[in-house]
Amino acid sequence: MGNIFLNGGMIGVSMDFNSTEQYIIGSELATLTYVGSQVSTRAGTTSSTNVLFSLTGGSDSTPQAGDLVVVLFATASTTNRDMNIRHNATGTFANANYSEIADLYADDTTDTNLYVGYSFMGATPATGITMPNGTFSNTDGGGVIIHVWRNVDTTTPMDADAVPATFTNTGIPNPPSITTVTDGAIILVCGASGHTVATSSFTASELSNFRSGSSSDNYDNTLAMGSYVKTTAGTFDPAAFTPSYTNNIAYSAAAVTLALRPASTIQYGNYKNSGIWSFKPLFKSNTII
Repeated sequence: MGNIFLNGGMIGVSMDFNSTEQYIIGSELATLTYVGSQVSTRAGTTSSTNVLFSLTGGSDSTPQAGDLVVVLFATASTTNRDMNIRHNATGTFANANYSEIADLYADDTTDTNLYVGYSFMGATPATGITMPNGTFSNTDGGGVIIHVWRNVDTTTPMDADAVPATFTNTGIPNPPSITTVTDGAIILVCGASGHTVATSSFTASELSNFRSGSSSDNYDNTLAMGSYVKTTAGTFDPAAFTPSYTNNIAYSAAAVTLALRPASTIQYGNYKNSGIWSFKPLFKSNTII
């Protein structure tokens, strides 16, 4: 004989249709939302430099707790630099380093240093970032681009390994392709170049939230970052950036393509009026009571 519920599983058991008890019905991916971005460039300096958050183009002017901040930091130079970015002296993780995604060096007549890092904002968000060594030299122009996103997975924020690339004999970054594994991932495309053009910019028509800037000194720098929504997981190959300057074999460039994974949220149902009763009938095997 099969398993038989006590009293038929219902008789003598109270069914509470007003229960607030919940049960898991599944999970779904959150939608990644654009909080905002900003550009800050400067002439060469070796002094520690703060950049306060002043985001535009998105939902907020400053990051909130739990938001992911991605920073592109680039300089033009003649030397390979050990690049990094820190939280500024306020917030939950004051003065802590960002997590490095890439630190690239393209060696030519005018070199390119490109760093990309990220950090989640703590319970008390920082008010900005710090470039601990400025641009590393009084002759090296450089700057940062900041992108901030909400609802990024805190356990695995990168949906795929970031893909770096460096280029010599050209000042045009050609960001590499990336293959995402999660629907709805946000692809961030980053690039920079070292050259000798005082004022310049990049464009990239297929990217959204695109920011570009340039700095001027003995060695000049152009940097840019934009985003692309990958609705369905798969491969995306960004087009090369278009520079405002005439290319030259003495220039160099670097690029990184990365993908942000949306957070997964558990969905709950409530027993009340759900058709699922909030009682757990006992049973005994092969025995009728």
